[in-house]
Formats: sequence, structure tokens, C-alpha cells
Amino acid sequence: MVLNVFNSFLLIFSVLFVFLLFIPSTVFSQEIVFLTNYNPYTNDVYRITNFSYRGISIGMTRDYVESLIENDPFLEVDDTSYLGLFDKEKPFVLKVRSLPYLQSAYFVFNGGVLIDMIIRLNPEVYSYSELIFEAKKKYGPPTDERPHMAIWQALPYELRVEKPSVVKFFLTDEVSNVNIKAFISYQSNKVRSEYTKRQLFPFQ
Repeated sequence: MVLNVFNSFLLIFSVLFVFLLFIPSTVFSQEIVFLTNYNPYTNDVYRITNFSYRGISIGMTRDYVESLIENDPFLEVDDTSYLGLFDKEKPFVLKVRSLPYLQSAYFVFNGGVLIDMIIRLNPEVYSYSELIFEAKKKYGPPTDERPHMAIWQALPYELRVEKPSVVKFFLTDEVSNVNIKAFISYQSNKVRSEYTKRQLFPFQ
């Protein structure tokens, strides 16, 4: 009788020991997986260095960007305010639009290579809070957040979301946040099919 009780106690103790040993390792392993999936610096999908707009990314040549715009069903070069500079020592600025969602987008080239993107969205369509929410969901907490802007940095790259509804992406060692006066376009020349605001959203 005593032997049976002892054996039963030993069995229960063994099961509890294995259970207690298994639980922490399971929790720990799940925590590691969760943190790895969340961390924007360990998962390329969430790195700001992969930011692009309509397939246009920093580092592309001017000719290639122009071909992407020409073949894009929604974007068009805005000829109403030509900002290209003939001085080869200065940046070349290409202005693009897609009304009514995209008021203007400025692509700044230095030496024929894209170094800066300034995307001015229609604030009546894309609210600042919506842009901030989606950017945080994709890239995680910003490096710096202020009342009028949020900044994500992965040097030499910097991504900004600014009020009212502006997205900027640039190389910090090439340009100190190029400031360009905004010219709002009121008409569109490119014939396009119907589309939704999601197709021109910068954080897809």
C-alpha cells in the first residue's frame, strides 16, 4: 500500500517537473518569434529602406523613373510648372500628379540618380492621422515624433510624414530635406480608368 502511494506520488512529481520545464521554454520561444516578427530592423519587409511609391525608389536613374511614370496608369508629369534645371551642377526636379488624390509629387535627381521624394497628398482624401497610423503599422514606432511630423531613420535614409498630408523620403547624406514650393494642379491630361485612393496610398 505504502509502495503504491509512493509510486503514485513519484509519477505526479515527474509529470509536474516536466510540465514546469516545458512551459517556460515554450513561452520564451514564442516571445522570441513575436519580437523577431515585430522588429522592423530584422525583417526587410518593414525596413524604411524598402520604401517606394508606385514602384519608384531612391537610387533609381532619372530615365528609369520617367519610364515608370510614362507607363503608370495613374501618374503623369505635370508640365504646368516645369521644375527641371538645366544646370548640371544642380538637382533636376521632376513634378508628377494624379488628381484628385495626389496633388503633386516631386522627384529630385542629383547626377541623374533619385535622392529625394516629396509626396503631397490631398488632405481631404488622406488625413494626417491616417498616414501616421499606417506608417506606424508598417514600420513600427518612429525615431522622433512631434505634433506636426513623425520621422523614421535608418541612416542614411529618412522617412517623414508631415502635416497636412505630406510624405518625404530622402538620403540624409545627399540632401538636407529639399524644400520645394508647392504648386497645386487643377487639371489632368492623362486619360485613366476609375481608381480608388488606396492605389495611390504610400504605405501599402
